Amino acid sequence: MNKHSGLVYLAGPLTGMDGGIDGYAIAWRCEATNYLEEFGIKTISPTRNSEDTYNNSIIRLSYENTKHANIKSTGLNNLHDVRRSDLVLVNFLESEEVSIGTCTEIGMAMTLLKPIVLVCTIGSRYSQHPTINLLSYGPYSSLSDGLEMVLHVL
Repeated sequence: MNKHSGLVYLAGPLTGMDGGIDGYAIAWRCEATNYLEEFGIKTISPTRNSEDTYNNSIIRLSYENTKHANIKSTGLNNLHDVRRSDLVLVNFLESEEVSIGTCTEIGMAMTLLKPIVLVCTIGSRYSQHPTINLLSYGPYSSLSDGLEMVLHVL
């Protein structure tokens, strides 16, 4: 097994995703982290330290009952995380609504000249978007194919 290095930011929709902590929004990030760690690649997720943003069924945008989280600090943390990452892996699979936060993270990555690997349903608005399509590797229709490209780029 070849060893790589780097830090990958795991971007993708959270708000409104079904399943809460056990749902796809968290599961794919765990899968990607476990896979990439086998190759010496670290990941960072906007879901870290976010236990208070979940309920039992649907991830919601809420900063109630959190000591240090608010809309501004969350956005600044995500910008800092994208800036220090070596690559941004974007996963829009299972997403039915447009994710403003994820699209903002894509814009940040583009501005900072970070490589972007795009995972989404082929034919979706994301795979058809001229800017996202032009400035990212992909689109890949499966997380495993996207992860293979991450290894190739890093």
